[in-house]
Formats: sequence, C-alpha cells, structure tokens
Amino acid sequence: MCTSTVKKMVESRTAIRNCVINLINIPLEELEEVLEEERNPAKGIWHRQWLTRRESQGASTNLMSELRFEDPKEYRMMLRMTAEKLYYLLGLITPLIQQEDTIM
Repeated sequence: MCTSTVKKMVESRTAIRNCVINLINIPLEELEEVLEEERNPAKGIWHRQWLTRRESQGASTNLMSELRFEDPKEYRMMLRMTAEKLYYLLGLITPLIQQEDTIM
C-alpha cells in the first residue's frame, strides 16, 4: 500500500474513534432528544399559536402586536428586523408620511 493511503486510513480511523468517544460522552436522554428531533424536524413550527389566529384576525393588525410579544423570534423572521429597528425607522419617516390638517 502507498503511504498516503495508509495515512488517510489512520486519519479516518482517528476521526471515527473521536466521533464514537464524543457519542459515548453524551447522556442518553440528550441522545434520545437529538434522535427525536431528527425524526420529526419541522413538527413544532406548525403548532404556533399565532398561526391559528391568522385566518380570523388577518396577517397584520392584532396579529402583529400579539406576535411581537408571544414569539419575538418569529416576529423578527417575519419582518426581517427587530421591533426596535422597526420603530426606529418608523420614527424617522412618520413626519414625512403623517397626514396634515390643511385649511381650505
């Protein structure tokens, strides 16, 4: 055998050994949780409370304010920005888009 082939085999065996050692050190409960998540990866995403109210309340109005407090991570993903950033930007443009009373 070529020395590079032997070297690759040794590196591969070392990598496998390290992987097995790491697996042995994981508590059994954690391992079961990881395996369960791999079996059912997207199960929890469809059980979010705000998704059930979307049809009756619409995709905005009450739903947006509820989502902000109930699930901030999903709120950020939906808007692609944090609530703080949204209100900062809104504060910048409010004077420009605000309705003005005019005397006719």
